[in-house]
Amino acid sequence: MRILSVFIIAFTVLLIAGCSPGAPDPEGSERTTVPSRAEVEASGSCSEDADCICGGVDTFTGDCFLGNKDYYDKYVDDSQVCPDFCTGIAGNLVSRCVNSECMQTYECLKSSDCSFGKHCRNNQCVSSLKRAECLVDSDCKRDGCSGQLCVASVKDDTGMVTTCEFLPEYECLSLVDCGCDDGSCCWSSSPDYTRCVEDARESMLPPPGLRE
Repeated sequence: MRILSVFIIAFTVLLIAGCSPGAPDPEGSERTTVPSRAEVEASGSCSEDADCICGGVDTFTGDCFLGNKDYYDKYVDDSQVCPDFCTGIAGNLVSRCVNSECMQTYECLKSSDCSFGKHCRNNQCVSSLKRAECLVDSDCKRDGCSGQLCVASVKDDTGMVTTCEFLPEYECLSLVDCGCDDGSCCWSSSPDYTRCVEDARESMLPPPGLRE
């Protein structure tokens, strides 16, 4: 009888030990796939261009991602690709910090926006070794679904195919001209245009009370 009691006690101890949870995984316990509200609201905030990154898919919203690196490193699946989302179908968009918010903008509006040895062509900085696409302003024209591109006029050209999204800043292009600058077709600029773009981009930001 005594032997049977000892056996029952030992079996009960083993049963309890087997059902108890194991030691938590330190690494797994620190991970989370759901960002806090504060993190979501700050996902697009930035101090400089280097803070911004575009690419992958936000695992929380399921949308293509454009925002800051801190959020990207935690909640973005960089194995998924969004074709043309970051650069645009014309390849002339870049991610920059504008008014403390990560946004997509043209890489350039004129050649002076580019680094040394490059020209602004189709709102993209390209090597100056390429043949000039224009000699005079009349060699250039407005193109794109929203008239947002300044490109070379080519005979029998059916037009450049672009996506048809519309940004508020496109309306500001009515304040500038599409013309030839040092062999490249690009937009002119003016103080009125610069102010118009700043106001248009400001209108796309969340209300002040929701910004970080």
